Amino acid sequence: YYMTVSAPEGINYLAIVSEPIKFSILKVLPIGLTGEVKKEVLLALDRITSEDIEVSFVNNNGTFTKIPFSNLNVSYRNGDTLRYGDNEIGISAGGFYTTLGIRVARRSYCMEEARWENTHHTYDGEEKAAFVVGLPFGVSVKEYVVNKATNAGEYRLSCIFEYDRENYNEPKIAEASLVIYKKELTLPSGAVYTYDKETKRLSIPDTDYYMGGEVYGSESGKYRLPLTLKDSENYCFSGGDSSVTLEILPREITLRVNQDFDSYTLVDGSIIDDDDIGVKYEQIGDFVYISLQNPNYKATVIPRNINDKSGNLWILLLIAAVAVFLFLLAYFIYKRRQETRLSASGAHKSSGLADSKAKEQNLTSTLMCVDRAYADSLISNSLAKTLRKNSEGEIESAGSGLAKISLGDISAAFESGDSVDINALKEKMLISSEAGKIKITADGVIDKPLKIYADSFAPSALKMIALTGGESFRVKKKRKI
Repeated sequence: YYMTVSAPEGINYLAIVSEPIKFSILKVLPIGLTGEVKKEVLLALDRITSEDIEVSFVNNNGTFTKIPFSNLNVSYRNGDTLRYGDNEIGISAGGFYTTLGIRVARRSYCMEEARWENTHHTYDGEEKAAFVVGLPFGVSVKEYVVNKATNAGEYRLSCIFEYDRENYNEPKIAEASLVIYKKELTLPSGAVYTYDKETKRLSIPDTDYYMGGEVYGSESGKYRLPLTLKDSENYCFSGGDSSVTLEILPREITLRVNQDFDSYTLVDGSIIDDDDIGVKYEQIGDFVYISLQNPNYKATVIPRNINDKSGNLWILLLIAAVAVFLFLLAYFIYKRRQETRLSASGAHKSSGLADSKAKEQNLTSTLMCVDRAYADSLISNSLAKTLRKNSEGEIESAGSGLAKISLGDISAAFESGDSVDINALKEKMLISSEAGKIKITADGVIDKPLKIYADSFAPSALKMIALTGGESFRVKKKRKI
């Protein structure tokens, strides 16, 4: 081997370098240690392993001999593990010693299993509490900051952990909230009616949870009654709606356009007396339809084809059915008379002809008496509408307002076959002289055929008049000035 000797330049001396000096190494021997840290950052509380450092002997001939890790002795500054803040470790082997510079960082706890439990509740007036579970070894809850509540709401949970603050980073748990839901109350049931001109009411009484009230109406539509919660912070109505509904449905009827395209026939359903349903006729293509302006009624319309000239066949069939019914009724009355005459003749031959005629008249009178219940049991309302005829002439009458009079009162005041109108009723002082319209009701009984002219009839009254052989006419009235 060769070496040179040199000296640096000084204040008073020049730098010098010797000529190469020849020498020989008789034996390769270690003269020191050198090492390398493989990891940029080590973690607190770890011990050094073969994966962390590599140490070699420095030989006198400039070569290096790697030392097995098992032959190394590692010394720590604090105890037998690394600590946060350590900046070197000691390494000894073969009688030599050296230090290696290191960087030690804090560890982090594994908080994957840590979580808040008992976090969701429904308000019941009792205090609710959440708590932490699944903490790793070395971590515990020192203090709960927010974990309890009584009233409904959402509360962000927090706590303070106890842990090794020197060597570990602060443990973090996933954010969570204590949620107390409002207690849901069942909304009281509303009410549903069909329009009949009467006022409908919906009353809800006060309870421990809310204040009730009352809502009412007579027209079709929805009437809402809002209920006020006494503790809206902790209670609510299921579904979110706090109003109870009173609903009045429109009255459903079925109308057929007549052949004159300017009138209709009520096929199904009924119209409340004196209600103006607001009929409007409209031609769409080859058909005439009906629309209603009165929202209290909902119509199913059977339109009429403007090219249909066949007439109202169904009306003719109804009239024929009524005629057959009246024929059968008359036949029944006739048979009963015959049976009564034969019976009376056999049992009371000595009573004479006059007594027999009297009994026949009494029987006839009994059979001719018709009341509302009997009429309703024989004829439907839809058929009754066809029994009313329209008067061809006009009746003059002074006055205004509507007067109602029963068939029982009319039958008692008039004779069989009489014609009855508003003026005849005024003459007999059965109605006020100030009346301008009359309506015939089905109260009482009728025992004779009459021709009755009126502005409107109760359906049962139409049936009673027809069953006694009478006729009903809807008048065209001319008002006297």
